Amino acid sequence: MIVAFDNTFLSLALNENTIPTPNPSTGIPASHCAHRVEGVVDDIARAKGTVLIPTPCLAELLTAVPDIQRAVFDHRRVNRIQYCSI
Repeated sequence: MIVAFDNTFLSLALNENTIPTPNPSTGIPASHCAHRVEGVVDDIARAKGTVLIPTPCLAELLTAVPDIQRAVFDHRRVNRIQYCSI
């Protein structure tokens, strides 16, 4: 399985306190977002999947989270996914 994370999903995966973008119709953020993200990460880890992080996504995240290396390597959910560099 190969998946790509966008900036919003990557932010939610790295920081469970991130508030998701509100639904445009209701103005209310998605409920149980942290549990949903964890479920997706679990599915990817079980399938030994590959996560692609597009360069624009990473650039946006680097501007929003200056200490991204600590956020990535210290986070328990993301640590279940193996890293590789291209």
